Amino acid sequence: MITATRLAKHPSWIWLLLGAVATGTVLYVTRLGAGAGGDSTSYLMGAENLLLGNGFSRYSGGYEIRPITGFPPFYSLALASIGSLGISLQEGARVLNAVLFGANVVLVCGMVHWLTGSVVAPLLAGLLYLTRPILLELHSWIMSEPLFIFLSLAGICLLGLYLWRLDLRFLVMAAMLAGLASLTRYVGVALTAAGLLGIALLGARAFRQRLRDSLIFGGLSLLPLFWWLARNRSLGGTSVNRELGYHPLDPDLLRLFMADLSSWLVPHQFPLPTIVRAVLATAIVIGLLTGLLVPLRRQWLRWNRTRFEILGPDGKKLAAVPWLLGVYCAGSLLLIWVNSTLLDAATTAAAPTRYLAPVFVPTLILFTTISTYVLKASSIARRSLLVVTGYALLLVGFYAYNSLPMVQDPLSRLGYTGRKLLWPELVAALAALPIESPIASNNPELIYVLLGRPAYARPIHYDPYQADYRDDYEIQFDQLEDQLGRSGVFVVFDELESDDQEVIERLDLELIEEFPTARIYGRPEGAGRGSISPSA
Repeated sequence: MITATRLAKHPSWIWLLLGAVATGTVLYVTRLGAGAGGDSTSYLMGAENLLLGNGFSRYSGGYEIRPITGFPPFYSLALASIGSLGISLQEGARVLNAVLFGANVVLVCGMVHWLTGSVVAPLLAGLLYLTRPILLELHSWIMSEPLFIFLSLAGICLLGLYLWRLDLRFLVMAAMLAGLASLTRYVGVALTAAGLLGIALLGARAFRQRLRDSLIFGGLSLLPLFWWLARNRSLGGTSVNRELGYHPLDPDLLRLFMADLSSWLVPHQFPLPTIVRAVLATAIVIGLLTGLLVPLRRQWLRWNRTRFEILGPDGKKLAAVPWLLGVYCAGSLLLIWVNSTLLDAATTAAAPTRYLAPVFVPTLILFTTISTYVLKASSIARRSLLVVTGYALLLVGFYAYNSLPMVQDPLSRLGYTGRKLLWPELVAALAALPIESPIASNNPELIYVLLGRPAYARPIHYDPYQADYRDDYEIQFDQLEDQLGRSGVFVVFDELESDDQEVIERLDLELIEEFPTARIYGRPEGAGRGSISPSA
């Protein structure tokens, strides 16, 4: 029988239970299949071609091999490793992300316990991770964030162990994880930056040794990324499939970023005006940081020749982990800003919540740690503990309430996977097309999920990623005309846009079949070699 005393001594049991619940939740949500979106197709195609020996590449509409340069490869490599066991890539992604959800919950609990010595604080942090809607969604889709979060947290733990025990084995392992994090999502470079600053400013070794350790860490973590970027430039003429150019962040998009940040402490569902929620979230942050100054000055912060040392409740050195978390969060936010203002002009309204989700996790650990420090130093600790614990449980309740619909009815929340299940007539009509008939579409990624075969993209006049017009627009039309002349079809999802209408009119396409969510067009009989007729 587990008593309260035994639980206090061995709290890992409850963390493992939370992790098991997290894994089971994702497996239940994905009982119809893992969710998929546009990025998911690149991960799946990349894994498929890795298994086939084609390198990290994707298919064009006629199964032509094209190198993938817009995504780093490690998530696809993980999927390919699972696929080599005979498991389908979609099922492998489902199981992998479910396991990662549980592992990440356990990591969050363990790090908070390490930093605070508390039993309650890790449980609250684990529950906040478990119930936050965007984290449940990301772990239920074929996305790279779950793996990236795991690698980042594990890397920070190993960096902390190195700065604490000064054991080079921890440094080497931390550098390898930082390198893998950058090869999972490019924003992982923030972890390398945090590590280099931590070694240089917080290390207890002599200057020459810190310089050596910085070179080891930087080399092991950055060389694989530099090699990968060089590979991209060699094969595709660009390092990250984007061209450098300044495009100011749209004010509405900036407000969405700020709103998501404030929602971490004051959820959108609170019946308060946006400005009030933002002010309240800011006040909470300032209050915690201000309250932290007193205990830091009295007990936990001291100068020891070359570094700050934070001491836990039992006098245990914590090897600067809170500082690493803070620098990592700041670096991640800076890289997100750089991406949205210098690289990606097409950042959508749905992006802020996803981009910021991996930053939420280390912030959760940091704020839970700070709150615990402040409460332990408070003269009204019991009353403060009740208020903070109650507010945290209120956040858990709000998060869980908004995650519940995805658990109960995931079909409409699984993206392209849900559409495949909801559109059986359309899928059957597309599946009946001969394999030698090319497909072009305004959404070739959706075609891949629906059919498991690639499609050509229709001509793109304006490139939203570069915020500029394409020079090869007419060349794209010539290629599409040739593709459709080989018994090809043009599939348009949702409402017709001007570019879709231009394709139909310029190529003289006829409507073959219409569905509530899509239309299938083809060349008139006799207009091109091997053309199909509207009655086909």
